[in-house]
Amino acid sequence: DGLERLGLIIATPRPIRSGIVAVTPPVVDSDRLKALAGSNSPSNVRLSPLAAIHRWLESEGVVCSPREGALRFSPHFYNDDREVDRVIDLMASLL
Repeated sequence: DGLERLGLIIATPRPIRSGIVAVTPPVVDSDRLKALAGSNSPSNVRLSPLAAIHRWLESEGVVCSPREGALRFSPHFYNDDREVDRVIDLMASLL
């Protein structure tokens, strides 16, 4: 719900029957995407927006997967509300 409140599109069909949530990545300007991809990216490799956001989230310690044009989050019982809120905050920082 927090991702949806940010205006992101939830790709997971409703009602959501599992903990898996897929969200369409936000539109991020090209300069910001380059920064997200990091200085470790070879200059001749262009990452898709989805790949750049995924790489950045992983560098922030968020485990997710780029799947079918969306970011797939799969929280489990051992993830707490603080971790979920952190993902929401990170996604909000992209907007």
